[in-house]
Amino acid sequence: MRTNVILLLLLSVLSAPTRPAHAATVRIETPRGGYTSSSSQRVEGSVSGAPALNRMTLVVNGIPQDVPVRNGRFGVDVVVSPGENILEARAAGASDRISFFARVPGRDVKIVLTWDDARYVDLWVTDPDGERCYWANPSTAAGGNLIANDETGFGPQIFTLARAKPGTYNIDVQYYSKGFAPVSRVKIYAVLYEGTPRERRMQWDFLMTRQHTVFHIGDFEIAPQ
Repeated sequence: MRTNVILLLLLSVLSAPTRPAHAATVRIETPRGGYTSSSSQRVEGSVSGAPALNRMTLVVNGIPQDVPVRNGRFGVDVVVSPGENILEARAAGASDRISFFARVPGRDVKIVLTWDDARYVDLWVTDPDGERCYWANPSTAAGGNLIANDETGFGPQIFTLARAKPGTYNIDVQYYSKGFAPVSRVKIYAVLYEGTPRERRMQWDFLMTRQHTVFHIGDFEIAPQ
């Protein structure tokens, strides 16, 4: 009988769920909710329990991007959306999630370019008039603006346009690179009429295989009102 009891105790210990001795913790420290009237928001936080981690994922209103982690800290500027904004930070199996409200003007077009390593990648958006918004022309006559968040090395680069005229818009990505990385994986997200009943989202995934090359990613149409 005593032997059976010992065996049962041993089996219960072995079958009990275990937790890592040093589980990771992620915390978004700024913002912690509330309200803003600014079109951009600084997001900062910490990652503990994962000393070898050098990057994490920040999901901004459903769009993920890589963010570097340095000495257990992360920080990046994001472009907010009108109304409720939801941020989620993920790293090493842990996560933190917050929301805040932004009273900012709506945009007809927002395009977000992210990539998978610390390289030079550039977003090009050409409007129906043929004017290209890119690093050498970050503001267009039609009101397009390019925001290049280059401090992280992973982007994102974001194109916004408050009022879009009808016609075809072209999306290209330049793989300028840095160093000798042979390929770069990019994701491009296009959000039309964000935060309205007309909202529409598109996504392109692309593998760039030649440095110093411009790749055509896709097109979208703005219909006449």
